Amino acid sequence: MRKTPLHRYTSLKQKTPLKRKTRLKPQSEKAKAEAFIWNAVKKERAKLLIEKFGYLICEFCKQAIMNGQISNAHHANKNRRQNVVENARIVHRFPCHNEITDKNIIVPSLL
Repeated sequence: MRKTPLHRYTSLKQKTPLKRKTRLKPQSEKAKAEAFIWNAVKKERAKLLIEKFGYLICEFCKQAIMNGQISNAHHANKNRRQNVVENARIVHRFPCHNEITDKNIIVPSLL
């Protein structure tokens, strides 16, 4: 039996797609509840900023957060357990949030 060029140069491993292991740690019920509350707080804070300024604004650099830009919420007093609107700050993810966390900056509220 004569082998075709496909059989000669490719092995079975090359023909099958690679399977990636993407197993995340299961999240506890308490962590899920805290994440749910924090997401609600972020939405409420963003809503208050839009009501006051007419658009979503970064509370660190005070520039508009456009539709394509990614925003992030930051805990103002560094306490991740205190998930309330007064403790949240809406900022650009890059570079504002990185700069805040790297330099340990306290962001004042715009509300």
